[in-house]
Amino acid sequence: MAVASVLSLLVVGCSARSAVGQGVQGAGSAVDAISGDRLAEHLRVLASDGFEGRAPATVGEEKTVAYISGQFAEAGLRPAGDAGGWTQAVTLARTEIAGPVAASFTVGDGGAWSLVNGEDIALETLHPEGDVSLRGVPVVFAGFGITAAATYHLPVRGWMQRATAERLFAEAGLSFEAARREAQQAGFRGRALEGVAFSAGFAVKRSRITSHNVLGLLPGAGRADETVIVSGHWDSFGIGEPDETGDAIINGAVDNATAIASMLEIARVMAAGPAPARSVLFIALTAEESGLLGATHYAAHPLRPLATTAAAINMEMWSPDGPTRDISSWGLGKVSLERALEAAARAEGRTYSPDPELEAGFFYRADHFAFAQAGVPAITVGPGMDQLDGGVEGGRAARADYFARRYHQPGDEFDEGWDMRGPTADTAVVLRLVRDVAGSAAWPEWDAGSEFRAMRESTADMRAR
Repeated sequence: MAVASVLSLLVVGCSARSAVGQGVQGAGSAVDAISGDRLAEHLRVLASDGFEGRAPATVGEEKTVAYISGQFAEAGLRPAGDAGGWTQAVTLARTEIAGPVAASFTVGDGGAWSLVNGEDIALETLHPEGDVSLRGVPVVFAGFGITAAATYHLPVRGWMQRATAERLFAEAGLSFEAARREAQQAGFRGRALEGVAFSAGFAVKRSRITSHNVLGLLPGAGRADETVIVSGHWDSFGIGEPDETGDAIINGAVDNATAIASMLEIARVMAAGPAPARSVLFIALTAEESGLLGATHYAAHPLRPLATTAAAINMEMWSPDGPTRDISSWGLGKVSLERALEAAARAEGRTYSPDPELEAGFFYRADHFAFAQAGVPAITVGPGMDQLDGGVEGGRAARADYFARRYHQPGDEFDEGWDMRGPTADTAVVLRLVRDVAGSAAWPEWDAGSEFRAMRESTADMRAR
């Protein structure tokens, strides 16, 4: 049987201060309850060298799980994991590239254009068998995501740098900017890049490991059988290759210790009362960096029914570069939670900005996506870009600098000079959003046209009262 392999590549490209500046805090703001000093302390611990980069199935995981579960207990949450404990076991197939990677594009009758893995492109495989050997497979421009049954893994997946994508389009006689704009339009359909082929080959080493999600429950006072999930991933990349300073620990401070710090602070504030009507399940997820695997495992093996899970509110990568007027979410989700987030931001004296970089495909690269595939209305909340000092231009520059110099690198470390006003204010908006959803009798919904709406509607009878 001949199988056509298609590679779909997404383009990627002082003491800690806790006071909130003018223009961020609204009257009666939830930010009054959020402690920037507590957020900073969580970051000091989780992103410390002693946690060894928080890779799954390492000493770093053991320390991380112990810290998070200890903080959940101190806040007053109940264990909500397997057998009455704090954790849910997640069995993972570990795949590691063994040896060199050969990768190239061929355009038309031209010669092969070699790619450097980790610089021009980032390749990996989750396929359960064999080494990777692709020769001259077609390349498809898929836009910002694919709807497909998750019953198998393609031989290879990856991301390329924007500069690599721009060169590829140019050599194929196409405009990258025109294609990017086209993919943002309704009705866009993916298509093959005529005359473009991709080849890759590398050996793969496989093993099985067990990692853990960490779960704490705040029981609801009125409709305790209904659930609001608050999530973020705890994992980073552990110990990698040394950088120019000799540092090899990928501490993952922004990505994603910031979200776990916010989760712990939201749990503390909410557990102090009053109790919400719906139960709130806090889940620190594993293996996001390996392909949303902790979230996917929970969605496949939920410890509370998904049909009566009102929402999954996920957090990612708060910015330490100063407070912003706005807050954002990842991708275009076509879900009422986006409007609920906008309302929560407005109540905090903030604005809501849709994802400004849809071409990065972040909607399909954050843990909320696993819940969305299961039908649960879901959203990932992230930082805005309109800085109080610097405006949108300053925000874009700060984001570009982070992705170029620290993202998934040893430089993603906590610094005592971080401006905690931004994470504090952003956490306050999420706190208000969680309170709103957990206190409401209404059910968040997918909008008409969402690919997740039918799955949700299939369980409507279980939410009827």
